[in-house]
Amino acid sequence: MFTLFRIILFKFGSIDMDFLWYRLQKNLEKPEYSVHRMLYGNFIPFKTIFLYFHGKYAGIKQL
Repeated sequence: MFTLFRIILFKFGSIDMDFLWYRLQKNLEKPEYSVHRMLYGNFIPFKTIFLYFHGKYAGIKQL
């Protein structure tokens, strides 16, 4: 499970602990950043594609 997590999150790259620590501190200082990203995250697979094809995705014009 850890290996799968690492592949998805870091894409075989090295883990920069300084950067992760910096981001954690910033998110703890301003939790609204995390809340905003969680609200607009695509947690439902293919949600954006579905909305695009049904004309409900503002930001992409249908072909």
